[in-house]
Amino acid sequence: MDALILEKRIRKTQSSLVSLHPQAKINLSLVVNPPRPDGFHDIHTVMAKVSLCDDLTVTSHTARGIHLTCSGIASPSGSENIVYQAAELLAAKAEIAPAVEIQLHKRIPSGAGLGGGSSDAAAALRALNTLWQLDYSTEQLVELAMQLGSDVPFFLYGPIAICMGRGEQVRPLHVCSHRTIVLFLSDIHVPTVEIYRHYRCNPNLNEEHMAHVTRALASNDLDSLLSQPVNTLADTCLQRFEQLDTVKWSIEQMGIEPVCLSGSGSALFTSCDSQQQARDWAELINNANIAQAIVVNIEDACDPLPEVQRADH
Repeated sequence: MDALILEKRIRKTQSSLVSLHPQAKINLSLVVNPPRPDGFHDIHTVMAKVSLCDDLTVTSHTARGIHLTCSGIASPSGSENIVYQAAELLAAKAEIAPAVEIQLHKRIPSGAGLGGGSSDAAAALRALNTLWQLDYSTEQLVELAMQLGSDVPFFLYGPIAICMGRGEQVRPLHVCSHRTIVLFLSDIHVPTVEIYRHYRCNPNLNEEHMAHVTRALASNDLDSLLSQPVNTLADTCLQRFEQLDTVKWSIEQMGIEPVCLSGSGSALFTSCDSQQQARDWAELINNANIAQAIVVNIEDACDPLPEVQRADH
């Protein structure tokens, strides 16, 4: 790109600031098939964004480079952070020498199966697309998102979607849920790579789970997926991490069920019809020091997706 054009583009956006709130997700269903020849697994999952979020702000910087600062839950601030990688990737595609400051405040724990890093990366793509006035379509951003991680494309859509292939094939669902979610978080970090390495597919069980998911989707019944969630990685996770199995058992002993695993991580969740019931369950688990219980809601697919907010200093 011509240096003069580059300088004009940088100066034009110096006073702009874009803030987003990348949301966590839960897997209402997750069916993982045997590994493909390339080593990856084809999956079928229904994912939904929930109201636990990080904060991400991007603004132009006077010095060249990607200046990332992190607060909240510990997170790397250099090139090993997926947000940094997202900014680098978008700048390369746009042929921009970036001069940007990114502030990330983390509330979504890593290794929990809540997609926090993927959500942050998708938010960075969206925010920088606005800051740099690139006007790339969602489809163009998805091409970049696929290079960052299998879950990243979902967060460019949502709030509820079917994801297939490695997770990068996203079909938004325009359905609603009236149930309230209780997340149960622990300090247990579950590496996705380890779970997939030890996972052994049970074709009969997968067929049974897919029949349940197909029936629910055919009738637009998201609540039945929440009241009977399925996750074919759950047994592997609980066998490999006995402490997590103990947390799940302890929650169920308090009369709370079903308790399901989200994705391949350590986050557990349940759902109920009543906000008050959800608050009571959360208080019960928090008082017993079994896990950190947080009441959240699924983002309403009946409402339009929020606009990226842009403001000047």
